[in-house]
Amino acid sequence: MAITKVASTETLSVAGGQGLTGVINDIITAIEGSGGGHTHELSVGATDVTATATELNTLDGITASTAELNILDGVTADKDEINTLDGITASTAELNILDGVTATASEINMLGGMSKSGNDLSLITGTAGTTNYVSKWNADGDLVDGFEVLDEDDMASDSDTKLATQQSIKKYVDDSIVSGKAMFSSRGSGSYGSGATNYVFPCFIGDPNATETNRQQIVPACTLKELRFYISTNTLNNNLVITVRDDAADTSLTKTVSSTTTGNQVITTDVSVDANSKISIEIDTSAAGSGTATIKSMALVYVLS
Repeated sequence: MAITKVASTETLSVAGGQGLTGVINDIITAIEGSGGGHTHELSVGATDVTATATELNTLDGITASTAELNILDGVTADKDEINTLDGITASTAELNILDGVTATASEINMLGGMSKSGNDLSLITGTAGTTNYVSKWNADGDLVDGFEVLDEDDMASDSDTKLATQQSIKKYVDDSIVSGKAMFSSRGSGSYGSGATNYVFPCFIGDPNATETNRQQIVPACTLKELRFYISTNTLNNNLVITVRDDAADTSLTKTVSSTTTGNQVITTDVSVDANSKISIEIDTSAAGSGTATIKSMALVYVLS
């Protein structure tokens, strides 16, 4: 077949008298080859593209850069799933941490909105929370720094930031019940004039008696630790002496209070007493000369033996 180029004003002539339709068909046949059905492939550089039209259309709407798309080599997700990664700043190495993860999309989405850093999040796996630490979550559900857990039977560290084991709490409480401090106390008030010796017990602070046996109290075996009392007024012109007595004998729990002294007073020393001992408190103003002292809120502190 021969085709002759003619001017635009001339009539197109085809050798052999063949019609225009036949000419076009011949051209198509020449392009496709005599066998027809020849496949023309898309090439990028020297590499043939093997993706189908459907597969290529999956990329329709993708906004990621070439570098970002290269990270997805081998990914089977569709474009909507891939677009979920839009804005991700993690590196390839960081994304590879998820390799082999079996969590579902819903489970992974639980991390959505997490504002904590890698160090905080690593507490989930226990890598940052070392031995004797536990994780702590705030009211918003965010993971924050953990608490250290101590096993101290005596709570010696007295920490306001560390937790205690169940065993150490029980031991501390048990020991406190056995050897804890207790007290005989009263918030009454009594006035003590000069030139006398009176006997009280904390519960009788407002009712002194000149006879000691009338104010003795039987106590269990214990160690007396402190005597505390409060002097609200004091017009005595000389000293008064206050002494804890065991079976009518003075103990080392004694204090000499100077004239006109007021305020809180504390006598501290350990005095061991046997079971069924008779304890009293002597208030001696025999050398005070004149005036009175008003004593309030007396307490005798002890620890069971």
